[in-house]
Amino acid sequence: MRDITVSGITFSEQPLDKRIVLLVNPVAGRGGALRRAEAVQLALASLGTVERYDTRAPGDEARIARCAVVS
Repeated sequence: MRDITVSGITFSEQPLDKRIVLLVNPVAGRGGALRRAEAVQLALASLGTVERYDTRAPGDEARIARCAVVS
């Protein structure tokens, strides 16, 4: 196994039994989060199934996170 570093974030490359939910605020960091999101999603894909959700309105992140935890 090896580590994967994307945009300064290091992920340990080992398969996970659970899905990965990636929440992206596309306007965060003046659009920087959106520009990095695809690279982060690709890196996480080596660890498991990635479901990416881009927020569109205040409160989306909490609603999506709640849904992800219960499903």
